[in-house]
Amino acid sequence: MYRTALILALALFAASCGGRRSRLQQTASVPQPRVFLPAIAPARLSPEEQRDYLRWHYWDRFDFADTLFVREADTAQMVEAYARWVALISDRPADAAPMDSLMRRASASRPMLDYFTMLAQQVIHDPNSPLRNDEFYIPVMQAVLASPYYDEYERIGPACDLAMASQNRLGQRANDFRYTLASGATGTLYGVKAEYTLLFINNPGCGMCKQLREQISGSPMLSEMIERGRLKILALYPDEDLTEWRNYRDHIPATWINAYDAGCLVRENGTYDLTAIPSLYLLDSDKRVLVKDSTDVPYIEEVIDRRGEGAPFPVPVPSYTSSPPSPPSLSVVLSTVPLRRLFLPSLSVTSSLSFPFRPILSSPFFSLLFLFLLSFLCRSRLFPRACTLHPL
Repeated sequence: MYRTALILALALFAASCGGRRSRLQQTASVPQPRVFLPAIAPARLSPEEQRDYLRWHYWDRFDFADTLFVREADTAQMVEAYARWVALISDRPADAAPMDSLMRRASASRPMLDYFTMLAQQVIHDPNSPLRNDEFYIPVMQAVLASPYYDEYERIGPACDLAMASQNRLGQRANDFRYTLASGATGTLYGVKAEYTLLFINNPGCGMCKQLREQISGSPMLSEMIERGRLKILALYPDEDLTEWRNYRDHIPATWINAYDAGCLVRENGTYDLTAIPSLYLLDSDKRVLVKDSTDVPYIEEVIDRRGEGAPFPVPVPSYTSSPPSPPSLSVVLSTVPLRRLFLPSLSVTSSLSFPFRPILSSPFFSLLFLFLLSFLCRSRLFPRACTLHPL
């Protein structure tokens, strides 16, 4: 009986190991996507110094000459890594010098430039991206237009994107325009006199517009500023269906300037980017742009708070020709990603055998014998990879 049980155990173990080997070989034959491991700032630096370090050295371990990477890359992981870097440098939303430096390095070849342009379009240009930033997108389009890889037709789109992104930049005066009230009276953006002006480009049939309107109306800070005359809100309807606008005008608070763009000149002239609606622009008393094309009411409150505390905002745009700070002497340490763990399937031998064998297979003697055989087979050449436990 013991001999029969032993033969059955060996047969089951051999089948299990053989199946494991075939699965491992099949997995090994499938190419795994390549990932990018960004740099980690030296631990001796302060948090602010670490941020400044990564601002310039996040991509130091990326091989911009390896065009094969863009074909084999785990693009989802690359988008995430790119977004993390953009979030890191977004503490200075008007400082595009790190992005300009990155795009210069990515311009080594067309495949690499195409790939990083795609990342930029998804993270900093998509209207629905929370990290959208035209200041960061401008050097991306400048790199595309300055490269020798594209013909005149391929340059049309980037040229249009660059022209639109260059409108109403942070720290510069917003484009003026004329608006019309329900009474037929007209006015201009520059004619709105207040410490702050919040331009709210909206559409009556837009659900997000309703949410923003409720957030602004429900903000104690903004409501108090409106009451004191420090803030004026200009709600602008940019489309041509005035019937829809008139039917909706009672939903706009009476303290706001509720207007429309007669002739749709803002849209036709590209005065403002209307790719996505709603859109908020926070302007100071000189109509300089403090927040551009946003839907984040708490962020607008934060910007006003910063200015009230005397903090300069936005940060002035530095010259792209300025050289980045020299790196610290410590070597760059790569971050790690979780390794895929390889597990052996649990061998439930007793559950697959008929009842008479269970007491035998569960005995201490058989357990010791089974472990001995397992050790022997793993060290033999019969199953060289079947039972290998990979270090984690």
